[in-house]
Amino acid sequence: MTERAGETFRTVVELHTDERVDSLTPLLRLAFPGPFEAEVVEQMKQDDCRQMSAVLLRDSVEGDPQIIGQAYYCALEVEQSFNDEGYSLGPMAIHPEWQGRGLGLQLLKESLNILADDYQAGWVAVLGEPAFYSKAGFAPASEFGLKCHYPVSPKYFMALELRPNALNGVSGYVRYHSAFGDPEEIPVEPE
Repeated sequence: MTERAGETFRTVVELHTDERVDSLTPLLRLAFPGPFEAEVVEQMKQDDCRQMSAVLLRDSVEGDPQIIGQAYYCALEVEQSFNDEGYSLGPMAIHPEWQGRGLGLQLLKESLNILADDYQAGWVAVLGEPAFYSKAGFAPASEFGLKCHYPVSPKYFMALELRPNALNGVSGYVRYHSAFGDPEEIPVEPE
């Protein structure tokens, strides 16, 4: 929980439910220029894999808390793994009216701590902007022996151990949920 300019913000992580997805889809449609992220989350709710939703709430004295940010976590498949403690992060969004205030980083850090403490997550992988995610401790996934099954530059595929040595014995290609698309159909990004 954080207080900023007299307002209180707190992060809550819970198991992914249809009700939560339905409440967050409008935020994804506001925060992203196209429908892809909202459609991914809609497709993911059809699956029974381990999924968590993190929400950043703005507490209000006038009424119910306002959802101003969200992050989705979903179990990952890894080519060589002796545990099932890995999660993908994404999509993650902050309502456009609240962007640029450090709330995305707050949501990220607080949700990672809750995942580790309350859900025994060992590590998280993300496809994203290194300048942002490195602030929360993410490093190139290649440093851990992980490769992305999507054709993206390795600098955008990052991982974070939530517990020491959580990635020992884990290596190879990491597979995201099928809702993100078939890797064969995604164009290769230039370096």
